[in-house]
Amino acid sequence: MTLSQFDKAIADFDHVLEIDSQLPNTYMNRGLALLLKHEDARAQKDFDECLALKPALKADMEKRIELAKELRTSNR
Repeated sequence: MTLSQFDKAIADFDHVLEIDSQLPNTYMNRGLALLLKHEDARAQKDFDECLALKPALKADMEKRIELAKELRTSNR
């Protein structure tokens, strides 16, 4: 994916969250897109919000974060 595609995805997640801010998976997915753009601080806020809404997603989210970090390292 290109940076513009990540920007589009983030904008789409923003729109969804404007409609319903109680969607933990949307926070997780936006956080992953932000992480892939190297916006770690913003990504962490989304991950924290995801877990505040649904703590049971922690293991799944941690796996996805590791995969995203591997992907961004391999795409340097």
